[in-house]
Amino acid sequence: MANRKTRRKEQKKNSKKKVEELEVKTKTDMLNKLIIALIVICILSMFYLLTLYITNKHSDKNNDTEEAESTETSINYEKILVGNTFTMSDTDYIVVFYDTSNSDISSVYSNLISTYKEKEEHLPIYYVDMNNTLNKKFATTEESNKNPTKASELAINGPTLVRITNSELVEYVEGEEAITGYLS
Repeated sequence: MANRKTRRKEQKKNSKKKVEELEVKTKTDMLNKLIIALIVICILSMFYLLTLYITNKHSDKNNDTEEAESTETSINYEKILVGNTFTMSDTDYIVVFYDTSNSDISSVYSNLISTYKEKEEHLPIYYVDMNNTLNKKFATTEESNKNPTKASELAINGPTLVRITNSELVEYVEGEEAITGYLS
């Protein structure tokens, strides 16, 4: 019986030691996990702060150059290419062809178009810059084609105005005086 009691005491001591060892082991495991988590958080925080620093530094450089290079951009829906002459979405409209590189001609036609658009009732009006590289192949020094049925048949000789109705040419006007009279 004494043997049994000592065995039980030894078993209790051993189980207490095991429990204590297990508690110590779990505490060190928890502590190790906490340290690893803190290290990971610190590394991620450093990357985040470094990214913010680089981004702000880059952003400041962009702001400086943007202020120096800032220009107002606008889209001009009235300026079209010769290829679009017969394909605009309006059913009835006017297209004026002129060379915008000549400041005198450009000024005259810009004013004519602006004045025309101020009228109470007017057709939509578009213009084609004949100085544009894509439009130059339609400019001619020979006789112009006054009855084209599609854009590829256009041959423009000087300032010209055309009226398109249902994708068909209905009026063809050449020359500054004739165009001025038509738009007045």
